[in-house]
Amino acid sequence: MQLQDRPAPASPALDGAHAVFEVLRDWKVDLLFTCPGSTEAAVLDASLEYPDMRLILTTHEAIAVSAADGYARVTGKPAIAYLHANVGLANGVAHLTCASNARSPLVLLNGLKSTAIANRDGFTSSPFQQDYIRQLVKRSRVVLKTEGIPGDLTRTLQATISEPTGPAFLGLPQDLMEAPVSGPLPKEKRHRFAARRRPDPDDVAAAAALLTEAKAVTIVAGSEIAFKPGALAALTALAERLQAPLVLEDRRTAQVAAIHGDHPAFAGTFALTHPAVAEADVLLYAGMYSFVEFEEQRGPFQPAGAKIIHLCSDPAQLAKLADVDVGLAANAELGLRDLFEAVGNVTSTTRAAHKAAAIASYRASTDKRRAAMRARYAESPIHPQVLCEALNEYLPRDCFVLNDAVTTGGYLAEAVIPDAAREHLSSAGGSLGWGMGGALGVQLALPEKRVVNVVGDGSFQFGIQALFTAKQLDLPITYIVVDNVAYAAVRAAVKRHRKGEREAEYPASDLHGPDIAAIARGFGATAETIDTIAALPAALERAFAASGPSVVVVKTDTHHTGP
Repeated sequence: MQLQDRPAPASPALDGAHAVFEVLRDWKVDLLFTCPGSTEAAVLDASLEYPDMRLILTTHEAIAVSAADGYARVTGKPAIAYLHANVGLANGVAHLTCASNARSPLVLLNGLKSTAIANRDGFTSSPFQQDYIRQLVKRSRVVLKTEGIPGDLTRTLQATISEPTGPAFLGLPQDLMEAPVSGPLPKEKRHRFAARRRPDPDDVAAAAALLTEAKAVTIVAGSEIAFKPGALAALTALAERLQAPLVLEDRRTAQVAAIHGDHPAFAGTFALTHPAVAEADVLLYAGMYSFVEFEEQRGPFQPAGAKIIHLCSDPAQLAKLADVDVGLAANAELGLRDLFEAVGNVTSTTRAAHKAAAIASYRASTDKRRAAMRARYAESPIHPQVLCEALNEYLPRDCFVLNDAVTTGGYLAEAVIPDAAREHLSSAGGSLGWGMGGALGVQLALPEKRVVNVVGDGSFQFGIQALFTAKQLDLPITYIVVDNVAYAAVRAAVKRHRKGEREAEYPASDLHGPDIAAIARGFGATAETIDTIAALPAALERAFAASGPSVVVVKTDTHHTGP
């Protein structure tokens, strides 16, 4: 071992807080999203000596978590959310569920009270601190001695990026962060590794046999493909070789669009009634997690008679809710490459016809839907599906859209995905307000992008604190608020419960009152309210011209409760 490869000895003056910054700097982490308290005093003070590492102040812990989550998802790199004690951790748990479902490489650091009072039920301390989040993270540890801080943090960082990726937790007691560190600091280059696995060769051979013999193959592109050019290239090559159409995974499962509508094989979104799915004799789920149930699903998840191949980095997702014929527990890119090599060249008139019919069916239905919605632009009140089609028409083709509109979200995903270069990200967990904080992280990760968050009026009240951070950092995020003055999802659930009867009253769902645009202006954002589609293009133009964050509140049909 060469001298320069050995761990660097810690300075005698280095305390736990400085050790954290040294390790994060070595891992090239340059942002820390935080809503601090008194237990983080040493970290805040130490940050002054690391001007290359920015502390991003949020005024609610949930925003710190969702912002770090958004940053981590689009970069694929570890991102830090630093929370305060048990109360701050509790505030961040809801959005941590989204990061967990999305397998986001999020590092959750938690400032704990001194070890001296840890077992005496001290103020803002908990005897079961890790139980708040244990089910949501890959790794959960609390530092036991100051010398352990560098190593524990290093292992936590590595855990988030090891496939299957996901969040990890590290508790940092206040007294240990303030004490001197005498041990060595581990070097990132000796502790960071890809941890990507290739599929078992026998499973690849079995999958290749099914793909070669099939008359009609459809590939379902999953979220693990997104933001990974190598995986997308491997997917495209395999689709071309198999003459297969590509569809996006089911919307309940997807948290990001793996491919865009300009892809030559793009045929829409997975649905049992879609010809691409219903008429395939082999379906390949590529980089897709398991299906997700909103309510108990009594019908099938996939077409009867079709052979199923499921490729996913997480073995626990294979055959979780639906049977598979071949399971490939592997990195999406590596698995797709192996399948490409194994299937050889395949040409078939039936495959070509299946692909052409699937794409034509999708395009025809899309054109029909868009024409019908465009004909309703002058309607008042605005139907949310009409709004989404209008947003597709008027938003920039290369913007980044975060979807946090509950009953409007399906319409939005259907409308914005088909356009080239337009990224689309959703919460993946149903925690309201995630998108407002997530937009902060995405904008910081992609400063050249126009970032737009479409958010419901109810969700806006969960994530409103994000406006403070967006204004402080002068981030040009545009928040489009779908304002139907109600928790429409709650009303939809009540309507389903009543089976269509007594539709006049919906308890605990009325959101009349707040002037959302005025509240946004109070945070320093540019904001206005519109109630017609005709006013949308000019409102978006003014929002995009603003310095810093902007808010466009769109009044929509108060009686609509979703698809």
